[in-house]
Amino acid sequence: METWANIPIIMEYGAQEFAKVGTDQNTGTKIFSLVGRIRNTGLVEVPMGIPIEEIVHEIGGGPIHQSKIKAVQTGGPSGGCIPAEMFHLPVDYENLTRQAPLWVRAE
Repeated sequence: METWANIPIIMEYGAQEFAKVGTDQNTGTKIFSLVGRIRNTGLVEVPMGIPIEEIVHEIGGGPIHQSKIKAVQTGGPSGGCIPAEMFHLPVDYENLTRQAPLWVRAE
């Protein structure tokens, strides 16, 4: 669905304009669902390459009450859990794939 949603933008503004958002290898945006014990829940659309830390703490507002966010889950049931000490990672396919052995992946 995310891919289909980008088609009108690309058709109206062109591929070069679309490619200005994100990183060189991962253009465009990505949609994340912020749920759980976080201040700002809901769907957010962010540019590829944004650090997980920024999604969780700046956009999501961080944990509610005195909770501590220990990990985030990416990719639904086929994804994995990225521990808080790796929140500095930018969200892009190469980076997350390269770091995958360091976090808990669903099998």
